[in-house]
Amino acid sequence: MKGMRFRHLLTLWIVVILILSPAACGCEDDDDDASGDDNAPDDDGDDDGDDDLDDDSADGDDDTSDDDTDLGEIRSFHMAAAPFRFEVTDSSVRSIFLTEGFDGMVDAISLHLDGFFGLPWDAFLDDEPLPPAWVAMMEEIRAMAADLDVPVYLSATPIGGRRTGLAAKAHDVGGELVVEQDWTVPCFSFTTAGGQAIGEAYKEINLWLADFFDPTWMTHGIEMDFYLKFCPDQFDGLVAVVNDTYDALKAAHPELPVFPTFGLGLLYGEDKECVYGSDECLIDALEERAAIERDRLGLSYYPMFDTYELGTLPPDWFSRVAGYSGERLAFGETGFSSAPVVIPETLNPDQCYQLFDFDDQNQIDYMNFVFEEFDRLDSDLVVWWSIRDYLPDFMLETCPCDAPDFWCVLYDAIEDTGLLPAWLAWGSMGVLNYDLTEKPGIDTWRAWLAKTPADR
Repeated sequence: MKGMRFRHLLTLWIVVILILSPAACGCEDDDDDASGDDNAPDDDGDDDGDDDLDDDSADGDDDTSDDDTDLGEIRSFHMAAAPFRFEVTDSSVRSIFLTEGFDGMVDAISLHLDGFFGLPWDAFLDDEPLPPAWVAMMEEIRAMAADLDVPVYLSATPIGGRRTGLAAKAHDVGGELVVEQDWTVPCFSFTTAGGQAIGEAYKEINLWLADFFDPTWMTHGIEMDFYLKFCPDQFDGLVAVVNDTYDALKAAHPELPVFPTFGLGLLYGEDKECVYGSDECLIDALEERAAIERDRLGLSYYPMFDTYELGTLPPDWFSRVAGYSGERLAFGETGFSSAPVVIPETLNPDQCYQLFDFDDQNQIDYMNFVFEEFDRLDSDLVVWWSIRDYLPDFMLETCPCDAPDFWCVLYDAIEDTGLLPAWLAWGSMGVLNYDLTEKPGIDTWRAWLAKTPADR
């Protein structure tokens, strides 16, 4: 299946950050519900969580015509998005956070730090001052969030974007923020003396971040179970670090929900010998993660890269996780593309072919499916990766690349990594285009946004 070819690209997209360094591209460095009951009532008497009498598609609801009129006045969850985007000029490329277009479009903001800006490891390891350029970036991000006047979901991680080593290090070089990737060995061990010091530093970094941003929810280990996949011998050490960080955060902020996120594909056994998507895979995966302390079961999932083709995603894909775990779910990140993905032939780059046939309706169907299910399961947070495309239309339509400024430099560099399909698919995930014009999915987004999130 198409999706199977690229399922494992799901968590590797953050490696794009590596491409933005001068050395890399010449760019300027500038069926159970949460209670275990699979008979949750709904209007049509089945247990699929929608309100029509037609058979459901994999995306949850074949008939979305009535979705905007009878959702009810209250939804359980806050609707959040991350403000990541690319800023490209005729001489530079950089990744930034920008909340333009977010005002009135979200009732929570996802500050997904991940590897974008690095962590000030040296400051907390050696009792040095925080890098001024890094602090300035954090202040800028906090100010943007404050201007929106919505709750903050803050995400950090001790492991890097590739999920195979330690998170990037932040430096101040002449007043500029420099993010150093791959500064330690792959599959870093947290159980050595140096690793234990790193663990203590990470705990203190999280306490600083929690005090600085005052989040309503906090993730302290983004997609941490990919370390179990890539570095199984070092996973227990990571669990110890994450648990120590959890304990410290809860001692300082008892009411703050703290949780890591897990890859939903990994929960369903994409890296195991069991049958992918089976109850057996799910139960085993939950047992593997049972020792990780948490207040929610946080998920990360992008179905474009899953084994399942469009139209075959099981309708109980989320509810089984809630049912077997007995935990409240929170979506740390999800989304669906709204445009096809066209890429060059490997052996003949001047020839292109359509890899994925995504469109606006696919995005709308998946959005409704997620929102309906997470409302039914009483989740309090759903993060749609971005409400604004991070790629302009001309980048989604070009192949081979023919675009202004440094866009083709970026395109070619990402193609060299093998991540072009994932990068292009993520680029059209918004309900607003890159230029802030509206897409068809915005009507579904606004219909849900018009409902009031339940108080927590």
